[in-house]
Amino acid sequence: MFEIKVTVDPALIASLNALADALGNKARGEIMQNNTPTAPVIPAPTRSTVVTPPMTAPVTPLAPVPMAPAAPVTPAAAVPTAPVAPAPVPTAPVAPVVPTGAPTYTLEQIAAAGTALVDAGKMDALLALLGRYGVDSITKIKPEQYGAFATDLRTLGAQI
Repeated sequence: MFEIKVTVDPALIASLNALADALGNKARGEIMQNNTPTAPVIPAPTRSTVVTPPMTAPVTPLAPVPMAPAAPVTPAAAVPTAPVAPAPVPTAPVAPVVPTGAPTYTLEQIAAAGTALVDAGKMDALLALLGRYGVDSITKIKPEQYGAFATDLRTLGAQI
């Protein structure tokens, strides 16, 4: 703990009293107690954490590194170049894919093919085909009949 002694000049006390009078005598009682001039009480400093930078070792300059003289550079245009073919990439032989069963179709594919037939003016032929399957719309065809129905749509000229 530190002890701090403050000596206040009487002229400063007079100035503080004048300031207190100007402020409405609010602070006068704090400055003058028992008609004895005293210095205002200043709280002692509290302990604070002081951060000091880490100490570093002195830096020693490095000695210059000798370098070999640079070789002359030939411009790229003066150097003859030959085309380089890419190296062949070995590939494994690929066996052809052979379908093992009948293709499968979705209702969306069949509906799109039917729509194309209607747009081509073949509505009557499409309605006759639906009648052969015992339904009045494509959505009522059973999924197991999609393959045969798609084949019949192709005979009418549909792309499916």
